[in-house]
Amino acid sequence: MKKNLVLASILAVSLLATGCSQAGKASDVTPVTLTEREKQIAALSGEYPFVVDVNYPEDVKGTVLSYEVWKNGSMVENNVVMFGGSADESNKESFTMIYDVSDDWKNCTLNLSSTSARTKFDISLLNKDEKAPNAVMPSFGAEDVGEEYNVKLVPGGSYVLSALTYSYNNAMESIDHKNGDYKDFTSEIGKNNTYILVRLDTFASEKDAEKYADSMLVNEE
Repeated sequence: MKKNLVLASILAVSLLATGCSQAGKASDVTPVTLTEREKQIAALSGEYPFVVDVNYPEDVKGTVLSYEVWKNGSMVENNVVMFGGSADESNKESFTMIYDVSDDWKNCTLNLSSTSARTKFDISLLNKDEKAPNAVMPSFGAEDVGEEYNVKLVPGGSYVLSALTYSYNNAMESIDHKNGDYKDFTSEIGKNNTYILVRLDTFASEKDAEKYADSMLVNEE
């Protein structure tokens, strides 16, 4: 399933611009619902696009963006995407997340874009029995978020910005994500599925964010 990298770059810029124009008021984190035209454009570079606007409060000075892969109820992979200050002078940021699944269901490509980073990861979807999933659904996306969704960012918090669920037995469960809380979200992860999460951690200082990111990078070695 080959994709055009130029089109992917154009899409990332397009969706970031869209996200900035639709920032929410009640919630610090606002998943943006794409228009039909944007969904058609997204299909050129991936199958499951998400756009999330983030408005950082003044006491959040540092952030770490990462992704995690959960299989059979345990986290098997996590990587730092970016870390540092909370945003630019406007204290706002948009993240574009595009997932693409290979034809044989054995691999997933995750493209993460933001106002300060554009990264691509390849993730294997095989479980411990070398079995590929047979279904996929967005566990957390703009179309799943209701009016009750209200995320308030605080220093020391961990939040799920988006997630995909892959099932090995057609038993897909819905996860309550109205507060975006990482611990609440992961406490409901099933043992028969694979999840890919995009995670945002917030800190009181940029130094604290860098220290946390360094600890994650050390653990990967």
